[in-house]
Amino acid sequence: MRATVLAALLLVFTPCLSSAQEVNPDLVKRARQHKKDVRDIRALDFREEVEVGVYSKKELVDFLHAEMDREFPRERCVSWQKALAHFRLIPDDLDLYDALLELYSGSIAGFYHPETKELRLIKPGEEEQGEAEMLKAMGIDVEAITFVHELCHAAQDQHFELALLPMDDETNDDLLNAMKGVIEGDASIVGWKYGLGERFELAMGAINQGYKQGTLPGKAGQLPRYLRQSLTFPYGYGTDFVLEYIRKFETDPSRADDLLRRLPTSTEQILHPEKYSSESPDWPTLLEVEKLRETAGTSSDPIVNNVHGEFGVRLLLRELRSGRRGTQMAAAEGWDGDRYYVFEENGETYSLWLTTWDSEEDAKEFFDAYLEGMGAKYEKHEEKKTSPDRAHWILPKGGTLLILRERQDVLVLDNVPENVGARAEAILKAARRTELMEVPRKDRPEWVCPKHPAHGKEAEGKCEYCGAELRRRGEDRTPPRKEYP
Repeated sequence: MRATVLAALLLVFTPCLSSAQEVNPDLVKRARQHKKDVRDIRALDFREEVEVGVYSKKELVDFLHAEMDREFPRERCVSWQKALAHFRLIPDDLDLYDALLELYSGSIAGFYHPETKELRLIKPGEEEQGEAEMLKAMGIDVEAITFVHELCHAAQDQHFELALLPMDDETNDDLLNAMKGVIEGDASIVGWKYGLGERFELAMGAINQGYKQGTLPGKAGQLPRYLRQSLTFPYGYGTDFVLEYIRKFETDPSRADDLLRRLPTSTEQILHPEKYSSESPDWPTLLEVEKLRETAGTSSDPIVNNVHGEFGVRLLLRELRSGRRGTQMAAAEGWDGDRYYVFEENGETYSLWLTTWDSEEDAKEFFDAYLEGMGAKYEKHEEKKTSPDRAHWILPKGGTLLILRERQDVLVLDNVPENVGARAEAILKAARRTELMEVPRKDRPEWVCPKHPAHGKEAEGKCEYCGAELRRRGEDRTPPRKEYP
């Protein structure tokens, strides 16, 4: 669901079960102490200083507005809003831009920005002070946990260059959530181990369960399930994934380095760790329809092109009420790859969704579950033909729903024009398949900012963050960065 800015924000933010208390004036001293805590807990050292500071709630909202207007403006949000509403993941009348601002501003206790190398804690609003004090009296200092969590991100970045990860990929949310599952899971373990001490093993299961359910404070907790659980997936499921991996090595926290060097490439691997860590990992199949417009007979390019992944399919089936919860999860298992394209033509939104599964039985199970969900979505329809492997309905406004299974593949054409429905077999034949066995990392930019060396371009110009003139890499002569309160 997220485009460039959403992916970046979800990487660096720490959604909190509660809010941070007011920041101690001795911030730099505390940062030094907490860096030692990160070293002790995670066995990961710091190679340089980290810039630390504080945002008020208003400053956070201003920051979010600026980032979204730069990377994910309202007009782009409208395309995603139409796509998600088409899949029934959000209500038709939800303003996605405003919902995302509410989601982030109401959930964030702090963040580390891999592009600018800056760490910010967020001051709580007045209504949150009492809750923070109560938690601290119970021995849970959420601000300190956040501080340690975000410093862990800084250490990860200094060793594994997080800014080179494809977090701005608008075409594979499944990959983004998989990467963030490791990055956030690792930092969450460090933060909660610091905050909980000997209670960590006892309390972590309940904390993760809250994240898995999309539990968030305030108004953010009232937003659609899809938005909340997409945000919290890396913190709940990702933490479980990292914990299971390092426990194989007698809970050696440094083994999380293995995961950062070879990141998982699908939420399927996060949900089923054995599909990542076995001798023969189950790598996802990356699908793409070649010559899409020509093959499908569409009159325009898609407004959204992305991947649901196993976790996304789980959420989709749940929103469509395709049977009981266990049935939905079982139907999502066996996922091996997918790609969906959403189009808008003549005021109508329609989609082409190609999926592939581990076996024919898995494909059949998904076919049946999704068909049941479509029955709830389109209560009134004219059925032309339904068989165990093919459903062809005429929808109330004249569009076509076609669900077609061929061996391990299932193609869903939802509300498509008649001419697109007639090309179903051609679309299946035009599917290009590659195994996604590693995360593709970006090349380091040739021109970089003296203050924000992770941020750069291929040509000279100015930094988007501070306006400084970019310098050719190797010629920047940037002095070591220092912490500031």
